[in-house]
Amino acid sequence: MTIWADYSAGRPGGTALRAAGFSGVIRYVGTPGRTKNITAGEYQDLVGHSMSVLLVHENATGDVLRGYAGGVADAHAALNNARACSIPDSVGIASASDRHLTAAQVRVGVQYQAGFASVLGVERTGAYGFHEFISAVRAAHSASWLWQCGTRPVGNAGVHLWQRNTGASQTRVNRIACDINDQLLPLPEDDMTPDEAQVASMNALRAFFNGDLYPSMKPNSTEQAPLARLIQNSDMFGYQLNELITALTTNVSALNTKVDALATLVTAMATKKPATFKDEVLGAIEDATRKVGGFGATAEHAIENVVAKGEAALGHKS
Repeated sequence: MTIWADYSAGRPGGTALRAAGFSGVIRYVGTPGRTKNITAGEYQDLVGHSMSVLLVHENATGDVLRGYAGGVADAHAALNNARACSIPDSVGIASASDRHLTAAQVRVGVQYQAGFASVLGVERTGAYGFHEFISAVRAAHSASWLWQCGTRPVGNAGVHLWQRNTGASQTRVNRIACDINDQLLPLPEDDMTPDEAQVASMNALRAFFNGDLYPSMKPNSTEQAPLARLIQNSDMFGYQLNELITALTTNVSALNTKVDALATLVTAMATKKPATFKDEVLGAIEDATRKVGGFGATAEHAIENVVAKGEAALGHKS
C-alpha cells in the first residue's frame, strides 16, 4: 500500500523519507512564523527525490468554526505561502478540523470549507478531519480529495487518505516523528504539471520495484535489479544526458557548415585547376573553422586526402 507522511517537528528530507518507504508527504502551509510550514528548499528536495507533495492549512484545531469568511482568509494565506515557496498552483491544499464536531459545528465547518474552496477551486481543495466533518464535506462536494483521521473509513467511504490511529501509526525518520497515512483511493491527477506527472510515473514504477528505485531498498528479484538500476540512473542523470545531446547537436551543426562550404567548391571543380583547387578548399575550411570552431584539423586532413586522390586520378600534382 502507498503510504504518506505528515510531520511538524522538523524536516526529515527526501532521501530519508524515501528510504523509510514513503511515496508522498502532506506538509503545512499558510501559518506565517510557524516552523512547521514547508519551505521552498524543502519542496525542491522532496520533488527532487520523486516524492508526491500535498499541503494542509491548520493554524488551530478549531479553524473551521470561523465560518465562510474564515475559510476565505485561510485559503488566501495558504495560497500566498505556497506561491512564495514556488509551489505550483496545481498542488492540492486541504483545510483542517483536528477535533470532533457537534452537528451544529459541522454546519459551520461546511460553510468554512465552502469559503476555502471558493479561493482555490474545488478541484484543488482537500479536507482533513474526523468522520463527521469529512462526510459532510463529501456530501457538499466542496473538496476533491479527503483525508480522514480517527476511525478508519468503512469501505473507504470516498476517503483518499487515512491517518492511522491503530497499530504502527507513527515512525521516526531522521529522528523526526512522522504520522503514517494510508492511501485508500487514487488522488485526483487531471491537472498535474509535467513535474508532477513525472513523479506519478516514478511512483507507479516503484510499486513494481518493491517500493523504491534507489539503493535504500532492495528489489525483490534478481531480474528486477538491473532494470531498477537503469531507471535510477535515468532519474538521476536525465538532465546531464540532455545537455550532452545538445552539445553534440551543436557540433554536428558546426560540421554541416563546413560541409556546405566544401560543397560550394566541389560544384566549381570542373573550372578549377587541381593546384588551385586544393588551396581554395583548405582556405574555405580554415575560414569556416575560425567562424564556427571545432573539427578544423580533422576536416583539413580529410580534404588533403581527397584532393591528393583526385590529382592522382587526373594525372596532376600540386
